[in-house]
Amino acid sequence: MFVVTNTIKTQAENAEKIVQQFMSGHTGKAMEGIPGFQKFELLNRSNCKNPAVSEIVVLSYWESRAHQKAWVSSNSFKQLHKRERPKEHEGKETSMIISSEIAEYDVL
Repeated sequence: MFVVTNTIKTQAENAEKIVQQFMSGHTGKAMEGIPGFQKFELLNRSNCKNPAVSEIVVLSYWESRAHQKAWVSSNSFKQLHKRERPKEHEGKETSMIISSEIAEYDVL
């Protein structure tokens, strides 16, 4: 088994919106039929040192590294992660994400 984590830091007021985006896109029908996909989990915590910051950890579980890499290269992945910017935000920074770190793990 292979696990990928994406640890996202965001302003606390944006956490629920980011959680909803992941829940609507990475669960249910969006991931049905993706070869090697096993499950998806989402963790959320307030940062004790700075209550204005939340940390969201996205975990995806795969049969193998090869399955996950094939999905990342697929049109399905590209469509799910496409970001459309409203016209009024063109040229402006509108990201709700302070930082994001992806890590990959082989389950022993």
